[in-house]
Amino acid sequence: MSGPPVVGSKSKILIVDDDPNFLAAIGRMLRGDHVVSTEVLASAVCQRLHAEGPFDLILCDLHMPQVDGPGLHRLICEQFPHYRSRFVFFTGGLVTQAEMGFWSRPDVPRVWKHLRPDLMRQRIAEHVARVAPVARAG
Repeated sequence: MSGPPVVGSKSKILIVDDDPNFLAAIGRMLRGDHVVSTEVLASAVCQRLHAEGPFDLILCDLHMPQVDGPGLHRLICEQFPHYRSRFVFFTGGLVTQAEMGFWSRPDVPRVWKHLRPDLMRQRIAEHVARVAPVARAG
């Protein structure tokens, strides 16, 4: 595993979503400003973190068929506690009651999938700025 990103480098973001079309679109949107990796299988995220980490931010869909976003967050944080504050969740609106309870917590960073691309980039940049100093500390 490589060391933390150096100051001034592009932020490294892992995007997790079961919709390959959304992954492709958001990946294209963010690649100019960030180094982006995408994963469609929640079950493969731990392997990606070992193989390609560290990541500055993990963008994660709230509602996925294998493991939902809150479940993936718990799983990742058990193995990689330093990622606890590096998750940002997104949804297009389809959520279960349990997911809605998680989504509505004030400590859960979130963005809506249906934001205009410029607003999506702005929100993600805000979240990267929030966590980047921690990821880049020596």
